[in-house]
Amino acid sequence: MGKRILIAAPANCSEIMLQEYLNSLNHLILPKDYTADKFFVLNKDSILKKYLKEKEYIEIDNNNLVLEKEKNKPKKWKPENYNFIAKLRNYILEKAREDKYDYLFSVDSDILLHPNTLKHLIECNKDFISTAIWTKLGDSNLSINCAQYEGWGEYSNKETFSNPGIYKIGWTCIAVLMSSKIFMNPNIIYDQILGVDNTGSEDYSFCLRCYCNIPNLEMYISTFYPARHLYHEKDFDRWIKEKSLIFK
Repeated sequence: MGKRILIAAPANCSEIMLQEYLNSLNHLILPKDYTADKFFVLNKDSILKKYLKEKEYIEIDNNNLVLEKEKNKPKKWKPENYNFIAKLRNYILEKAREDKYDYLFSVDSDILLHPNTLKHLIECNKDFISTAIWTKLGDSNLSINCAQYEGWGEYSNKETFSNPGIYKIGWTCIAVLMSSKIFMNPNIIYDQILGVDNTGSEDYSFCLRCYCNIPNLEMYISTFYPARHLYHEKDFDRWIKEKSLIFK
C-alpha cells in the first residue's frame, strides 16, 4: 500500500495569494506510490473556502483577533495571537494523527515551492526536514528559516548554506516535512512553553518538544530547492511581474 502525505497549514491570506499557493501545491511531484491530500485551517466564515473542497478545510472562530502582520514589517506575535496560531497548528497535528498519515508537510500559505521539493524531501529519508527559504525581514539582511539555538543567529547568513546540500540544524519552520514518528506523539504540540524563550515563534516550542520526546532526533534543512517566501506585499507584487515573464 502506498504512503500518504497530508499537506496542511493555517490559511489567512488574500484570495489571489491562495490561488498562487494552491497552484504551487498542485504542481508538486510525488515519488511513485505516494499520494497527497490538502487540509487547511481557516478563520470562521473565510471567503477562501470557495477555492477548497469541503473535506480540505475546517473553520475556527478567531475571536476577533487581528492576525495579519503589519505590512512590510517583521511579524511580532502578541501572546493571544501566539496562543491562537498554536491552536490552529495543533488542529493540523490532530488531523494527521486521526487519519493516520505517513507524513505531514506543514507549509505556510505565503510559500511557493519548486515542483521537485516534496519528492526531494521524502527521498532524503529524514524524520524532520525543511526546505530552505530566504526571507528579508524588515530592513535586515536575508535570513534563512532555521537556527542553531533559541534565536536567529549563526545560521542567518548566506555563507553557511551557500552550496546545495542537506545540513543539520537546531530548529526550523515554515515548510517542514515530518514523519509519523513526530506527529503521532501526543506530547508534541505547538503550545508555548513557559519559562523558555520561544523567540516569538510557536515553531520553536514545537521543535523543542520534538527533541524532548524523541531520543536522538536530528533536524535538517535542504538547500537544493529553495522556496519563494511572499512575506511582504512587495514580494507578491514582484512575483506577479516575474510570473508574467516566465509564463508568457
